[in-house]
Amino acid sequence: MRREQTCFQTQQRKINSTVGRAFFISRDHNCKWQELGLPDEVLHAVQDLGFAKPTTIQKLCLPCAIRDRLDIIGAAETGSGKTLAFAIPIVVRLLELDQAGKLEHSGPSALILTPTRELAVQIKDHTKVLVKYTTLKVAAVIGGLSVHKQERILKKHPEILIATPGRLWYFINEHLQKIRFLVVDETDRMLEKCHFAELEKILNYLNEQTFVFSATLTFCHAPPSRLLHKPEFHKVTTDDKIASIVSMIALRNKRRVIDVTVKFGLAEHLKEARICCSSLEDKDAALYYVLQGYPGRTIIFTNSINCARRLRSLLQSLHFAPYLLFSAMNQKHRLTNLEKFTSVLIATDVAARGLDIKNIQHVVHYQVPRTSEIYVHRSGRTARVDKEGISIMLVDTKDVICYKKICNALNNGVDLPEFPVDVYKFKELKQRVRLATEVESARHRCGTMNATEHWFRQAAKAADITLDEEVLTVAFLASKPLAIT
Repeated sequence: MRREQTCFQTQQRKINSTVGRAFFISRDHNCKWQELGLPDEVLHAVQDLGFAKPTTIQKLCLPCAIRDRLDIIGAAETGSGKTLAFAIPIVVRLLELDQAGKLEHSGPSALILTPTRELAVQIKDHTKVLVKYTTLKVAAVIGGLSVHKQERILKKHPEILIATPGRLWYFINEHLQKIRFLVVDETDRMLEKCHFAELEKILNYLNEQTFVFSATLTFCHAPPSRLLHKPEFHKVTTDDKIASIVSMIALRNKRRVIDVTVKFGLAEHLKEARICCSSLEDKDAALYYVLQGYPGRTIIFTNSINCARRLRSLLQSLHFAPYLLFSAMNQKHRLTNLEKFTSVLIATDVAARGLDIKNIQHVVHYQVPRTSEIYVHRSGRTARVDKEGISIMLVDTKDVICYKKICNALNNGVDLPEFPVDVYKFKELKQRVRLATEVESARHRCGTMNATEHWFRQAAKAADITLDEEVLTVAFLASKPLAIT
């Protein structure tokens, strides 16, 4: 709490010295949108979005961005309203330029870059509502959808363009010559080595005002203890990380760093817990225990697609109706699954960053994330915008190293509290899981045998020979059920 108060006091002093008393923002939770000097078109749109008052990151960003037109480096916990913190200043400025006759409608004037397609679609939907009372147009250019369709969209000359870098580079020479404003959302992911090589080329086209945001923007890993005593070792600080971002994105000297993260990017109303598991069967039973005892919209995160698929089959045998979400999935299929999801979603980390999936009560880390940043972003799918939520890690012997690293980075080495488990109920559910696993294994074996029989019959038909049934019998006896991992 003390860290939070200090952070707010620092930001208040900075804003007061730069912006002026009319835009001085205190920590007053009764601050209204009207006090931020927004035009009526934007105020009406914000009301339609259902936000009664600005969040902390919005109260601190909007005056600096709108009044002083500063570049913004923003760090705030997940679900804190970062999208409106950069979208509102862009819309306000574009309206000002339009009224002054200085806005060119021949191509995008604002570019919002995101690391994933789903996040791009989400930002597009929010921004479309924000401009509904204006003549501004919004479009998204993302991978996985028809190039020709997106070319038709760009020919309508949207003023605001949301894009993923890979697909954007396909259009950049023709459409991005007049960009005034840049947003890089989930910045730390966008700037990772070996990720999105096109980003550096895209930045060469931009020059007026830039916004960079992420929940883990100012977070730095604790270094391994073996490095601490080496004379050449230099611990990376928050200032070092910000300086690197400033250099890579070529931010102007006229900029403001706004960090309102209270607990390393985790939401204030988030509850965290762990369940220790001694085997894969225990882990499956623990997952079933949570889903059975705590109904509600739940996202289950895994580190691999194979694991996600295995869990879907298992949960279907236990009479759940889970949906999958992973990067290799067809884009249309991914969006459809997000729309249909009502109770259980099994996802890889493609769903961890930025996505605002409504009313998620629980996040279950079936496999412990490999880094603390991934943990923060996964956990950020719940407890959004002052709502409560719980994040549960299922920790087995293979997960201990990653679990300890997360505790060291985010919780000063202290273990997460244990999730309460009724031993007798757990034992009963574990037996059900064991039976469901056997059923799923038998079903998988049956499917394998049917596929084998079909292959032999098709091969015999193609060769115009009579199939000996004894050959099929030998093939079935020789076949083994595939291991499900």
